Amino acid sequence: MAKSIKDLKKENVFLKSKCEKSDFTLIELVEEREKTKKQLEKIKNQKEKLESLCRTLQAERKQSSMGSNSSDSVPA
Repeated sequence: MAKSIKDLKKENVFLKSKCEKSDFTLIELVEEREKTKKQLEKIKNQKEKLESLCRTLQAERKQSSMGSNSSDSVPA
């Protein structure tokens, strides 16, 4: 009986240690996930800004191209 109590105490200590390690790992993973979410949001915002800038530049280029074509076709 004393041996089984000793074994159970030993198993209990092992399981507590394992649980603490799991908790610590879980906390690290949650922190890493939050950091990754923030990076993703930042990158999405950068992408949207770049796409907007690209559309603006393309529109300006198209407008400039149309303006130069119309001025070339008008005889002086």
